[in-house]
Amino acid sequence: MSYMNDRYIESIGGKGIVRQKDIPDLKKGVQQIFDIMKDGRWYTIPQLRDLIKQEGADRRMRELRKVGIVVDKRRVNDSRLFEYRMDVPATEGRLF
Repeated sequence: MSYMNDRYIESIGGKGIVRQKDIPDLKKGVQQIFDIMKDGRWYTIPQLRDLIKQEGADRRMRELRKVGIVVDKRRVNDSRLFEYRMDVPATEGRLF
């Protein structure tokens, strides 16, 4: 368990910052984003934040990318807002 947690910490760039006891909460947030986005629809960061009821939706999405999930990005009209969607074929079941 500790080895896998060390690998997870390293994969998200948290070595020296993230503690072992932080991992369950981090994984929970990443799993929430994964569960929402596996429908293949486009979401903005504010939409994801509202759905998971916490800040950090953008960080959790970056963590998905770091563990190998493909997340597409597109600009909304000509604004500074972007939408994101997860590559659907890689989204079966649970992430962790």
